[in-house]
Amino acid sequence: AAFQLQQKTLAKIRRAHANVFRSVKTAMGAEHFRSSKRQEEHRTIIEALARHDPEAAEAAARTHAQAWRQSVLDHYDTTTTPKQTAAAPFGRR
Repeated sequence: AAFQLQQKTLAKIRRAHANVFRSVKTAMGAEHFRSSKRQEEHRTIIEALARHDPEAAEAAARTHAQAWRQSVLDHYDTTTTPKQTAAAPFGRR
């Protein structure tokens, strides 16, 4: 039962991530998301999961999410006014 709950939770997280990612990717352009840095971040997460190291996977995922968020904010800082940047796409800094 616990495993099924974990699987359902992971599926919800994946769907939410995909929805946000799709929206931001459309706004910023796909090229931005094909960087070797982002690919390396994903590789680090996957390798930690493969080693069954949840702490390392979580740390790598947090690092990736923070870098991605900063990248999005940097993009909006250059394409919108500061007032708009604070509200989009995450609502707060």
